[in-house]
Amino acid sequence: MRSVREASVRTPRIAIVDSGVHADHPHVGGVCGGVGVGPDGHVTTDIVDVVGHGTAVAAVVREKAPDADIYVVKIFDRVLSTSIEALCRGIELAADVSVDVINLSLGTTNEAHVDRLSAAVAYASARGALVVSPAEHQGVRWRPGSLPGVVG
Repeated sequence: MRSVREASVRTPRIAIVDSGVHADHPHVGGVCGGVGVGPDGHVTTDIVDVVGHGTAVAAVVREKAPDADIYVVKIFDRVLSTSIEALCRGIELAADVSVDVINLSLGTTNEAHVDRLSAAVAYASARGALVVSPAEHQGVRWRPGSLPGVVG
């Protein structure tokens, strides 16, 4: 018989919003699902990483949280650059599948995107997701990492 404490522990769900993931990579060991997001915000089923960054992030997540369910949101395709619409839609889609953490190993310094990013972070927070993103590097503030409600 399991104790009450054991019954309350559940597998954490972590979304990796990045360049996709090679789910079969030996350091990743599979994912629980995912979507791709085009620059205009349209959703696809393509989560395969052709750049390598998202797979590397997934491997680090797997090392630190080996039992976590990893959900992939591919917003980068051939280069590590995308639109603000794809980024925000990716955050929202991750929140829609009830992840606990949304990992963003990325950011922008463009002040024009603060309102849209703030709305996406608020959307995720309202659904119980914690957004994690770089906040500052060498005196440069990155968004969404330096926004309220984000762990930077």
